[in-house]
Amino acid sequence: LAAIESCALAVVLLSLQRVVPSWFTGRVDKTARSLAGDVTHTFFLLAVYVCGDAISTAFGGAITGAGRQCHSAAVVLVCYFVVALPLAYVVGVRWHFGFMGIISMMVIGTWAQAGGNALIVLRTDFQKESVAATDRVQWRVVSSKDGDGDDCRSGELELGPVEL
Repeated sequence: LAAIESCALAVVLLSLQRVVPSWFTGRVDKTARSLAGDVTHTFFLLAVYVCGDAISTAFGGAITGAGRQCHSAAVVLVCYFVVALPLAYVVGVRWHFGFMGIISMMVIGTWAQAGGNALIVLRTDFQKESVAATDRVQWRVVSSKDGDGDDCRSGELELGPVEL
């Protein structure tokens, strides 16, 4: 679902790539038109980034639900600080691709993060994580003593086993 929605957003971004920059730069002088043209060239990369970020975020939600955020944090550190930033420096500065080279490598970092998060999700035994979460959460609501059958009102919290 995240991939479908982000691809739809990417299509909208690409269809407006010549319009949106002029909202912020205007069409007053040659410099503003040149800047708007440069921004237009980045919209394809923005569309690719949006798709990768949405997929990574969806996998991140599953990782958080499984309680494995420390693994995801390691993926983020490796993808951005070990892969994307050094590549951005080499491609953008050393190989003289400039801004587009830097942005391209950061997009690659985003997709690497999506791939790393996907691997974590694929390797997670969600049944085992469910049992572990159930063992950690041992709270249940004890109904109030008034006997009116409304168990959701003024209950006490008591440590005890969770009934499944």
